Amino acid sequence: MLIGKRGKMVGQLGLMLLDLKVYAHIGVSVNRLFSLVSPLRALKSFPLNGASFKAKRRIEIGFFVQASLESMSVCQMALSIAVYTSFCFISYHVSSDWALFGTTTLAWTLYHALDG
Repeated sequence: MLIGKRGKMVGQLGLMLLDLKVYAHIGVSVNRLFSLVSPLRALKSFPLNGASFKAKRRIEIGFFVQASLESMSVCQMALSIAVYTSFCFISYHVSSDWALFGTTTLAWTLYHALDG
């Protein structure tokens, strides 16, 4: 386990990558929403012929529905925040080996099992 300055640097890097993941997801969601709400503007922004535009729109609607059904922005982010909180903060305040195991290894194992 990393402790001290090196551990804090690794923790900050992990949190930075988590923020980057959230911002990338928001950007993709806004892009898909833009193409669904205003398809004519999207057509002007990205010139495609009619058949390929319809096929691309059908694919984008499928992606939008898939993202909505998975509720990534709510369920996965809540799970990520809970695991990062357990790993970065709670694990430093436990005293027994089993509690440390539960707040680090078990938390990440459950995260990967539930995240899919």
